[in-house]
Amino acid sequence: MTRIKVINLSSLKLRSLFIVFQTVCLTLFLGGMVTQALSEEEDSRFKISEYVRDNVLQGEYGNRTIWISSQPVDSSFWVRSLDKEEQDLKIPYEGWVVMIDDEPRANWGHKVRWLVVKVDLEEHTLPQLHFFPPRVFAQDGNEIPVACLEGATTVPCESAEVESATIMRPYIAPYLDLTDLDKECLHAMLISGGINDGSNHERYRTNLRSMYTILLNEGYPKSNIFVYYADGSSLDLDNADSDDDDSTGNDVNDSADEAIIRLKLQEMCDNLQPVEDYLFVYVSDHGSGDGSICLWDFDDDGLDPEEKYSPAEMATDTENCQVCRLFMLHDQCFSGAFLPLATDGNHDNTTVYAAATADESSYGREYLDYWEDLDHDITTLEDLHQDVVDNATLNSTPGKNEVDEANDQVFLNDCCENTPPVADANGPYMQDCQGTQTTLTLDGTGSFDPDEEDTLTYAWSTTDCPGGVFDDNASVTPVLTVNTSPGCSVACNVFLTVTDLSGASDEDSTLITVLDTIPPDISCPSDSTIECDESTDPFETGMATVTDACDSNPTVTFTDVTTPGTCPAAFSLSRTWIGTDYCGNTNSCVQEINVVDTTPPVIECNAPGTITPPEAPISFTATATDNCDSDPLTEITSYDCYTYTKKGKETDKKESCVVSIVNDTVTVMDSGGVGTHISWMSRSTDSCGNITEQECETLVVNPAQ
Repeated sequence: MTRIKVINLSSLKLRSLFIVFQTVCLTLFLGGMVTQALSEEEDSRFKISEYVRDNVLQGEYGNRTIWISSQPVDSSFWVRSLDKEEQDLKIPYEGWVVMIDDEPRANWGHKVRWLVVKVDLEEHTLPQLHFFPPRVFAQDGNEIPVACLEGATTVPCESAEVESATIMRPYIAPYLDLTDLDKECLHAMLISGGINDGSNHERYRTNLRSMYTILLNEGYPKSNIFVYYADGSSLDLDNADSDDDDSTGNDVNDSADEAIIRLKLQEMCDNLQPVEDYLFVYVSDHGSGDGSICLWDFDDDGLDPEEKYSPAEMATDTENCQVCRLFMLHDQCFSGAFLPLATDGNHDNTTVYAAATADESSYGREYLDYWEDLDHDITTLEDLHQDVVDNATLNSTPGKNEVDEANDQVFLNDCCENTPPVADANGPYMQDCQGTQTTLTLDGTGSFDPDEEDTLTYAWSTTDCPGGVFDDNASVTPVLTVNTSPGCSVACNVFLTVTDLSGASDEDSTLITVLDTIPPDISCPSDSTIECDESTDPFETGMATVTDACDSNPTVTFTDVTTPGTCPAAFSLSRTWIGTDYCGNTNSCVQEINVVDTTPPVIECNAPGTITPPEAPISFTATATDNCDSDPLTEITSYDCYTYTKKGKETDKKESCVVSIVNDTVTVMDSGGVGTHISWMSRSTDSCGNITEQECETLVVNPAQ
């Protein structure tokens, strides 16, 4: 049986002449058959409609349309959705397949109710929710049409396909001259699946034409706009030959095949430039109840999973897409299912606009109408979307999702208009060493972006600063810590990359020099006074202490300057201690050492305790030693000869005792007899005038003793 499609020609006057011509031809071809089918079944179908009104709709048609199969069916028929994942409608008895469309102005893909009304109008099955119009198949595989019953309700059947006269208007953007406008950084993908001939409504082609023209007017090169449409049928989207004939021009790249679309989208995301390239994806299509985009049913047996494009698949294909910006505009039913894609953590540069929520139908071209009416050359994408939200009275709820709100105020061609920023790392930087680690503050505030109000992000890095660590490398003024011990100095490079909102960036580098210019700290030992026979070695008089912030083992040396004293053995010593770090920085201090001679010589008499008279004349020479004078002056200054009486009284014997004194030698010429005590006084003076005196004595004894 031939599919029946009832058309209200009176509303076609607002369509383009091409659409009118096409429809009239179709009507003339099928006219006789349609008229015959309606005349034979009109009474039954209207009775079914009345039954549905009274027993299913509680007496009210409301703003609905009623669709009824062209003939009764029984269990040898099966009724299934265009979406193969939906369950078939069970036919328990012979009856009519009825579809109640509660939202006839919504795009196909919204929820409808199916039921079977028994031929005797005694009962009906419970309505079953589905997302697409039913398809009724006979045992031989032929399809039984389910057509809208014109006149059964107050809503024209045509409203299921055409929502308003403005839907079919041609779109021509008036505000740009396309001459030399192509901007190679702009790229776009337009997708319209349509499912099959019966579901591929004219509005989808109109949507493609509209968006294609908008993009051309914004400078998108034709070679950068990829169109995937239905079964790949020809569409002259820009009407470049001005003949309004799709057969004489084709801007379609390929059919709406999931594998082809996914491969192209992956290729674009992998190969476009992240700094300046801009990718715009537009979908005008049916939406599936699971949120997927419905593509083309190539085998005409309902949509298999591979004939739909799911949000998860699109999220995978655009993950970390290498473009300056990725914008998606979804105009299909349930398009809100794609909104979470923008905020899943893998799409930082992505903004998704949707004509409806994830559980809403979109309506005709309501959303796109408002995009068409605005000047895209002066209106940001956010303002385009917000205009719909604020000024439109829509049947569905438009949505937007993004991570970076900076995307709000950009244009369809914004990346191409972007002027890259200028990085300024300041410097070169010089810093005194602070120890084993040295910190210094970097300054990137000199960086700027020529585009007004463009916000920059900062990224500092280093490859050769030893142990280089930033406290916050994303700060405009981070603190850098470098290792500076051991070593005289550190010379290394830091790099600053600044990036603007469009992904354009610039890099600047500068030199970091950490110098050790601070001398070490030095502490001298205390001043001291020592005897001339004591050592002036530092181990005896003390060592200087040297410490340095950047050198854990500085060297220490000294030099002496001697000043003679008032005598040969005395002097003053100025000892200059010098501390030197690894970089040659020095510091010094002076230690004063006073060397004195306060120790007198020691005299040795060199005379025996006794002598006998026969030994005279006998001489004795006194000698002296001194700690600092190798030849102190020694002399005999006086002598005495005496004896003791029995009562112990000292008696002078100088008359009988003859003594001769010459310098340091005393000679006893005549001992004066036994019992005579001979004494003399020896005195020694060293070079510093220290004097010592020593009394020497010998006793004259009997030789026989």
